[in-house]
Amino acid sequence: MAKKAKYHWVEKALHSEQDVKAFQEETGVGRLFAQLCLQRGIDTREKLETFKRPDLSQLHDPYLMHDMEKAVERIRCAIENGEKILVYGDYDADGITSTSILCEAIDTLGGNVHFYLPNRFTDGYGPNVEVFRYMIDVDKVDLIVTCDNGVAGHEAIAVAMSKGVDVVVTDHHELPAELPNAYAIVHPRHPKGQYPFGDLSGAGVAFKVATALLDDVPMESLDLVAIGTIADLVSVTDENRILIHYGLDMLKQTQRIGLQKLMESANVNTQKLTADNVGFAIGPRLNAIGRLDDATPGVELMMTFDDEQADELVALINAKNDERKQIVANIVNDVMQQIQGNADNFILLASKNWHAGVLGIVASQVVEKTGKPTILLQIDEETGIAKGSGRSVEGVNLYDVLTECSDFIAKFGGHEMAAGLSVSIDNIDALKQALQHIVPVVERPTRYYDLSVESSDLTIDFLHELKQFEPYGTNHDKPIFKIENEKLSQTKSIGDKKQHLKGRIGQLDFVLFNAGHVQSQLLDDIETTAWVQLGINEWNGIESVQGHVLDTQITKKQWFDKRTTVIKKEDVMIENAIYVFFNQKYYDFFATKVPTTSKSLMAETIDHHENLFCEHLVIFDCPETIESLQHVLNKVAYDNVHVMCHTQKNLYLIGTPTRQQFANVYKILANEKQVVLKNQLDRLSKVLGMQKDLLILIIQVFFEAEFVKIEDGTLTFVGNTQKVDLMQTQVMKKHQQLMVVQKELLFTPFATLQIHLKMDDNKE
Repeated sequence: MAKKAKYHWVEKALHSEQDVKAFQEETGVGRLFAQLCLQRGIDTREKLETFKRPDLSQLHDPYLMHDMEKAVERIRCAIENGEKILVYGDYDADGITSTSILCEAIDTLGGNVHFYLPNRFTDGYGPNVEVFRYMIDVDKVDLIVTCDNGVAGHEAIAVAMSKGVDVVVTDHHELPAELPNAYAIVHPRHPKGQYPFGDLSGAGVAFKVATALLDDVPMESLDLVAIGTIADLVSVTDENRILIHYGLDMLKQTQRIGLQKLMESANVNTQKLTADNVGFAIGPRLNAIGRLDDATPGVELMMTFDDEQADELVALINAKNDERKQIVANIVNDVMQQIQGNADNFILLASKNWHAGVLGIVASQVVEKTGKPTILLQIDEETGIAKGSGRSVEGVNLYDVLTECSDFIAKFGGHEMAAGLSVSIDNIDALKQALQHIVPVVERPTRYYDLSVESSDLTIDFLHELKQFEPYGTNHDKPIFKIENEKLSQTKSIGDKKQHLKGRIGQLDFVLFNAGHVQSQLLDDIETTAWVQLGINEWNGIESVQGHVLDTQITKKQWFDKRTTVIKKEDVMIENAIYVFFNQKYYDFFATKVPTTSKSLMAETIDHHENLFCEHLVIFDCPETIESLQHVLNKVAYDNVHVMCHTQKNLYLIGTPTRQQFANVYKILANEKQVVLKNQLDRLSKVLGMQKDLLILIIQVFFEAEFVKIEDGTLTFVGNTQKVDLMQTQVMKKHQQLMVVQKELLFTPFATLQIHLKMDDNKE
């Protein structure tokens, strides 16, 4: 295989053609769209209509949630009695939006409401004992309402309740075995509740509380609940789909000055707003402030009516987001350098120089680049504790793995794909060793695609039909299509650093972002299998389908023409390669400079190695014979061949000395008697009107023929009365042999050379 796919791709279960045709007849949709609907459980006209047209009337009764009535009565009582109410939120986008939703709802009813977002670094996640004490003893808070946290805040809640301050918990996180002794716990998955949908975000739960408080759906909060729901990556099904659908419509016309300015600064086209815009532009900006500092400006931005304040807050948030991106890029670069050549099946690294607030993002990027489960920790030397985040891949349940290693972990929590943890510095190495024994080897992460199609199937009409599936998100992913063995064309590198690839696969325009080293393999006329998601490309009012390539695979071996006269830096940067050298000097200088994922071999030792296999075979320099090169090609199992064939001297260009040139050199050496080669070769070549390399060749021939002696860099003419056929000297025979080899390897058209070298290659 010339290029393996990055992922192990598995097709989702398909329905029979009979079922597909029956659904088509009932609904009138196209074949591909029908198959996608059936895959997602939409198997009747009624379900399709409901799915296509979500309605607020389909929202569930908030009072089905445990303790909702009790919580609402307590909040209303506090409002009526003028009690000071504190909304205690969280420092991420979900916490910011849920805090804003509850504050606005309580304020609408005339409540004396304030909010507090804990600081990630000083307060930690969830209810903080000291903060609760301060708010009660100093700020004289009478009621605390948590949002997006609280179910694990036993100690702080107990302190508040003991001081006569009720705590109403609204949360959506995993329920611990024992719940805190709060006044009320509003949670969609509470075992004593009857709520039919358990995957609400923190903002979703806050929205349901606001709905109950106001006795109506708070339309003005739909933009906020959409942001929180999308940013928190909860399931985009059932009630969440409805909230996002209407929330996106509300965002397009939001009256919130802060959101207007934030979207404008992020270049979000509000008229074509999608969940992706929220997930990639709005959510990360709100998350950034809490990752690096105090998240309070996020709530202020959501609720401000002041133009000038909104501008200041947006500038602050964008600056924090830029800072966050740079910190992430630096840590990712640091991690990738540290793991270069690392053969471990699990990555665990710790550093005192890393920023704890972004390690989850970094871990995600490292997993994406390596396909390996990753835990990254920041070391705090003062406390002796390292805190951080982990991300996993399909097939490795991170929560279960950490549970097995819990003897080495101070504290952890999370789920199958993500976790947060604290580890004593003294236990880091032990944890790392334990993980290597427990975590299974995952050669390639598994991903699922929806349908195998031909590029001609992916029309603009189909894409418009597909838009009925929006919005996308967790448990309702954007469909992925497999296009198998279709030819690439019109490929070209784009972007400010030429880091992206654009072209066509079959009849589909595509773009591959951050194509990296695969750009050199994705060439015109190559048959490629690609896994793509679809989008609309609009140019001058004309719409066309564009595929966003997620992964590619090439089944045929590829040969790459890397023949140049200059050795470039990238020549020794090919990963997963076997570099073969024929010249010992080249080997001595370059062998240790190749990546740690690659190895270097002298061609003459090739028979000493068994089962040689590589993704890339690099022929670094010119061999002395074509047969020796062919032997290497037959000995190594490879996916791709990179023919560089560097040479110190291009003998074909030097040529063969003529009889007259031999005579001219003989005559001048006879006259000179002695020549200090280091100092006088340049002068002699000018006098003779001859290339220096050709002059050196003739001198080497004369040395073999014993016309001259060379000692300590000084040539002495001795002459030779015997007749010598200079063309039959070993120096000339080798020179002419190498000329033939170099002529074929360096000057033959590459397609012809490829055919010549592959004649004995039976590994296709």
